[in-house]
Amino acid sequence: MPGNNFLSNLLKPKTLKDQLIGYAKKLVLTGLLATLIIYLVQMVLPAKWQVPAPWVLVVFFFIMCLGFYAGLLFSSEGNPKGFVRFYMVGTFLKLLIFLGVIIFFGLIKPDFALGFTFNFFIIYLVFTVFEVAFLYHRFKKNE
Repeated sequence: MPGNNFLSNLLKPKTLKDQLIGYAKKLVLTGLLATLIIYLVQMVLPAKWQVPAPWVLVVFFFIMCLGFYAGLLFSSEGNPKGFVRFYMVGTFLKLLIFLGVIIFFGLIKPDFALGFTFNFFIIYLVFTVFEVAFLYHRFKKNE
């Protein structure tokens, strides 16, 4: 059934490297948007809610999202079940890593914990919306 298999259509038009580069370019734009949003929000936040270098969080999310997408591409090569399996396990592991980072930072710098968590959440929302919209667009296009 050509056309119904998202993964085969995803892999045929371009190489995995080309797909990853295209995703990374869009992810850079998302990172710039997240940075802009976080700096605008920090202008109105009280000092206790601000973090010294929010761009570090943006870089962290960029690396996590790029790694997750690369894993999706490589795990799904010729195997639709691999895509679903990796997506579910990868999403769970990302959640654990994100929670671990928040807890770790809260224990190390309790004075900044509230602001860090707030900024983390804003950046998380921006990158999550991007990921869901990107994958939804890919699924929709290949149905």
